[in-house]
Amino acid sequence: GRPIVKFFRGTVLLDAAVTHQHDTVGHRHGFGLVVRDVNHRHPQALLQRADYMAAQHAVASANQNLRYAKLARMPTITANASAGTSKSEPFEPKWSPSGSIGASMSIPIYDQGLTNYNIASAAAALDQANAALTSTKLGGEVDGLAGWANLFSARAQLVQARLEVQSARVSLDAANAQYRVGVARI
Repeated sequence: GRPIVKFFRGTVLLDAAVTHQHDTVGHRHGFGLVVRDVNHRHPQALLQRADYMAAQHAVASANQNLRYAKLARMPTITANASAGTSKSEPFEPKWSPSGSIGASMSIPIYDQGLTNYNIASAAAALDQANAALTSTKLGGEVDGLAGWANLFSARAQLVQARLEVQSARVSLDAANAQYRVGVARI
């Protein structure tokens, strides 16, 4: 019993606000409140699309690739240390400690343009990822607008069909009244 009560008490989002609430200004958004952000005009469904999220991740990845490519211009410092013990004679009972500490620094001066090529390649990949993100966003907005157009068209057709049914009922009632009174014949 409870699900049936919930079903019949639920709000019909596709119905016009004027027919139920008598306030078209206050309730003009109806179904739009559920599907999109009315105040900012950004479809929430776009943010949940898998292709849009994948394009966003591709841009983030391309940004990191560019960052790492630029790091090749930085000098690298390597430090190493070792400690141990050793014997100079195989049967000597005494062990002597040994150890070493070292550091090296590598400064990229000339690498035959490889770093510049990698940076340019990463920048081009970032540009492509940004273009793909913009294209995906625009495609999603077009899909959303087409959905809205289809929804409003279907809603208008539904309203027209209801009005035609209502008109047909009025005509049927008028014809039945004429037959009952005897004004019209079959």
